[in-house]
Amino acid sequence: MFEEFAATQLPQRLHEALIEATQRQRLIGHIARDSTAIPAREQVPEERKKEKAEAKKAQQEKAAEEKARRKGSHPKAKASEHGTRIEQQCHEPLAAMLAQLPRQCDYGVKTNSHGHTESWCGYKLHLDVADGQVPITAVLTSASVHDSQVAIPLMSMTSKRVD
Repeated sequence: MFEEFAATQLPQRLHEALIEATQRQRLIGHIARDSTAIPAREQVPEERKKEKAEAKKAQQEKAAEEKARRKGSHPKAKASEHGTRIEQQCHEPLAAMLAQLPRQCDYGVKTNSHGHTESWCGYKLHLDVADGQVPITAVLTSASVHDSQVAIPLMSMTSKRVD
C-alpha cells in the first residue's frame, strides 16, 4: 500500500489540492522554512556507509596535505565541474531540483534550539509554513541533506501555490 502511495504521489496531490482550495485567495505575510528529524527503524544501506567512510578518509588526507603546505598557497576549492547543487538549482526546472535530492535512509546531525547536537538515523522533513501554522509545502529527504539544499525547491513550490 505504501509503495502504491509513493508511486501515485496521492498524499502530495491531496495536500496541494487542499492548499489550493483553502489558501490560494489569501495573501500570506510570512513563510517560515525549517526542517525536522524523522527517525526511522530501517538501516542505512551498506553502500552508503562505505561512501561515508571513503569521504571521511579523503577529507582526512586532504587536511593532512593542506597542513603540510605553506601558508597562503592554498588552491581554490571546487565543488564540481557544474557548480554546487544550489548553483545548479538556479537554472533547473523544479522536477530536476527535486530529483537531485537524496531520499534514502541516512544519518543526520542537527543543532537544536538549545545549542545541543542531536543525531539520528532516518529522514528529514523540510517544511514551508504560512502564518497561522498552515503547512504550505513539504519535502522529505535523507537525514544528511542540509536545509540550504532544499530551500530553492521549497521556495519554487510554495510560490506556485500561494501569494
